Amino acid sequence: MFSFRTTPLDEQEDIVLRSGKVAVLCNQAAWNPEKEEYLFESLYKKGNLVRVFYPEYGLFGENVSLKQTDAQMQYGAIGMDGVEFVSVKSNDSEEAIDLKYLEDINALVVEYQDTGSRYDSFTGLLYSLFGIIHRSKLPISIYILDRGNPCGRQVEGTVLNPALTDTFGLEGIPHRHGLTIGELANLFYSEIGAKFPLHIISYMVRSATQYMMPWSISPHEDVPGLFTSQFYCGMRMLY
Repeated sequence: MFSFRTTPLDEQEDIVLRSGKVAVLCNQAAWNPEKEEYLFESLYKKGNLVRVFYPEYGLFGENVSLKQTDAQMQYGAIGMDGVEFVSVKSNDSEEAIDLKYLEDINALVVEYQDTGSRYDSFTGLLYSLFGIIHRSKLPISIYILDRGNPCGRQVEGTVLNPALTDTFGLEGIPHRHGLTIGELANLFYSEIGAKFPLHIISYMVRSATQYMMPWSISPHEDVPGLFTSQFYCGMRMLY
């Protein structure tokens, strides 16, 4: 089941969001300028947030590697009692999240800013996540809070040689893909034939994208400013 929605997440009437166990995948870019709080803080106030998934380089881009117990102590200081903090892998060749962290949740909310490049770690993470949920047939509803592409709609470069997928991004995605996060999610969803509920929240109705540019808060520790995303596609080839 797929839906495209034009009302903000906090106005959705879905039972899984209101009374189910909810997890969130985000980092420091998931900031609400109107509420002046992070997405995980807003969801925690609703009373049913059980888990926060964050990139392996840190919830706030600290670029550190922590054991699960250390991370729980560090992020537990945020003051969200009962919420578990779990690091997820961004390597395309690895499973992003251990299945045990998904089996007890009803809904997963995703907010992440990518760089418009197939080399972006979030692209591989999202694809891996969808594959895990699809193969395991877990009845999880996914909510993608869409964001615009910082590189615009321009599409450049060739698609990837299948033999190089582990190193240079995802097969079938050009260097600069021109898609929003929601459109990428829909593409992955269709390509793998997924059946779990996928809901895209339009970026046009969200304060984070109405009042903030995609680079207002760095999406990665190596994306320092306004024009980085324009060069990111080429620079990643040098790694």
